[in-house]
Amino acid sequence: MDVVLVSFYYDKNFYCGANKRFDETGKFLKKNGYGLKVAVPKGHVPDWCDEGEAVEFETRLAGPLRRVELFSRLQSWLNDIPRSFVISDFMPVPARALKKHVHYQLVHDLRNFTGFHRAKFPFISRRWQARQWRKSQKMLTVSSFTRQQLNRFCGIPEENVIVSHNGIDATYLERDTSGERTVDFLYIAHFEPRKNHPMLIRALIELKKRGIEINTVLLGKKHETRDEVQQLIADHNLASTVRIDDGSFTEQELISMYLDSKVFVTPAQYEGFGMPVIEALASGCQVCCSNIEVFHEVAGKNALYFDPENEHDIAEVLARALHQDVNREELRAVVESAFTWDHTLQPLKQQIDKYS
Repeated sequence: MDVVLVSFYYDKNFYCGANKRFDETGKFLKKNGYGLKVAVPKGHVPDWCDEGEAVEFETRLAGPLRRVELFSRLQSWLNDIPRSFVISDFMPVPARALKKHVHYQLVHDLRNFTGFHRAKFPFISRRWQARQWRKSQKMLTVSSFTRQQLNRFCGIPEENVIVSHNGIDATYLERDTSGERTVDFLYIAHFEPRKNHPMLIRALIELKKRGIEINTVLLGKKHETRDEVQQLIADHNLASTVRIDDGSFTEQELISMYLDSKVFVTPAQYEGFGMPVIEALASGCQVCCSNIEVFHEVAGKNALYFDPENEHDIAEVLARALHQDVNREELRAVVESAFTWDHTLQPLKQQIDKYS
């Protein structure tokens, strides 16, 4: 039985958790000898695909009409191919066509069910999303926290949800962590409300009042909160110590940035997993992060935690991190034992093997 990976959100030129997972899942399956097909937007065939493995779906429509067209085309294609093990993150779920296949719906997070949704009519959107997911035979998600949320918000039994954590590329474990680090604090996240950048800046303002100025780098694409962050930086004369970079980075460039940073900080208020946390640990960074459930699942005792809604608490933890000794190789070892892709994708492999 072939494995089919479907994502019409996939962008081969954009580095984010969802895209990395798609790539690493595909490479893992190929390495383990599974027959593979991928369904992606036109122009975004992954570099690791061999000839004949990818099907490109093209649409010139936008908004809801684009989704409807892709739904129709996907359903037709699934009807035409032999019975397969299908992993898809696309909605609407083409449930009729998927009845002939083994179907696992991939969910990265449930932000739409929180105050960080982007829907114009969240109540309607949530009901629709929950109904779509309930059409799935099984669910696949990236954390136990998200599995619990699927049960809480959508009524999906936890036994129908397989947890397969995100992982790190082996390249992270090949680089030397002992070099000199010139950046005090690094935060990698797009400037959207749930990432909570303004609160981090307020904590840096608090530290400046105490005479502590921290060399900080913020990497992320411009979204809703970028202007507010820039204004805070300007109003409190932080431009000499806080740098914003929203350029595009290769994976190797990101790894180099982690390796140049002493501490990785994330004040995010909501995440489905938080891949930069394990990437930072694998790079030997001390991690300071929000005291939220999913970060405890991911980082455990290997991070310092703060209240993400309290700039004074964030400032206290950041100040402590500056003076705390870190065994960088021990941090890397924690990630190497639990969060390589070969390890985190084993639960998925076990599900596929049940039907082989």
